[in-house]
Amino acid sequence: SGEFRNDRLGIIIDYSNVHLSRIPESEKDGTLGAWYCLDSSYNNILEDTIPYRYSYNGKYPYIYNFKIGGTEILDSMVSWVFDIKNGIIKF
Repeated sequence: SGEFRNDRLGIIIDYSNVHLSRIPESEKDGTLGAWYCLDSSYNNILEDTIPYRYSYNGKYPYIYNFKIGGTEILDSMVSWVFDIKNGIIKF
């Protein structure tokens, strides 16, 4: 579930309010676990994500926001790493 918007060329997709699913048993290391987002064909739609530090003409147009139960998770609250190639977010 979520909101999906393609750019005018159909190359880049903007995702908003996407539901993440925890990868089973990924929290056993004492963290909040690793998360991904599967589509109806069980493909992880977050694979090959554009890095949030990607700069276009000196601007950073790709901003990541995470929420749990409607509450935004700030960088100061919890550390996270995003494996953009595999589309896995680790909190």
